[in-house]
Amino acid sequence: MVKKMKGQGAFEYLMSYGWAVLVVIVLGIVLWQLGVFAPTTTPRATGFVNVQPATWELKGNSSDSDQAQVTLVLQNIAGRDLTIYLNSTETGSIKFTKSGSGNCYFGIGSMWVKDEQGVNVTVSGEAIAIPAGSTMVAMGTINSTAAAKKCGGLSKSPFRYTLTIISYDEYEVTHTDTGTISGRYS
Repeated sequence: MVKKMKGQGAFEYLMSYGWAVLVVIVLGIVLWQLGVFAPTTTPRATGFVNVQPATWELKGNSSDSDQAQVTLVLQNIAGRDLTIYLNSTETGSIKFTKSGSGNCYFGIGSMWVKDEQGVNVTVSGEAIAIPAGSTMVAMGTINSTAAAKKCGGLSKSPFRYTLTIISYDEYEVTHTDTGTISGRYS
């Protein structure tokens, strides 16, 4: 009879704590798949639907700075032609937000669009038409809108920005993509 009671106690112990261990393991796997444990130095882009960052490079400085030099390649994955209005703080078509700094202005120095065959498409004015499946390359600087805000960082240090891209289709319907990009300043 004593052996039977010990077996029942062990079984109850396994059932009680086994479920708790199983829940912790499943929760760990879910968090790992969501990227919670991924370091911010790994280049990642998440959360984009219509216009997605294909690649990017942010250059840091030797001292803490309020700006960062940026090369940003955006790909139109919406399946239709889109337009992005640039260098506008009012419409804010491309905005970078750094944790604790608020919005940062993306001043674009040069830009071009490549079609599906990799041929440069002429860009004029503040509006850039991005045909379906093509990419847009923008080079410029992320500047702070106020001196107290720091929108850049030290060379070789990790970064994480929330990137908001506002685009318009041929019917002037607004599409807002908000996601995060992370990596390490070069």
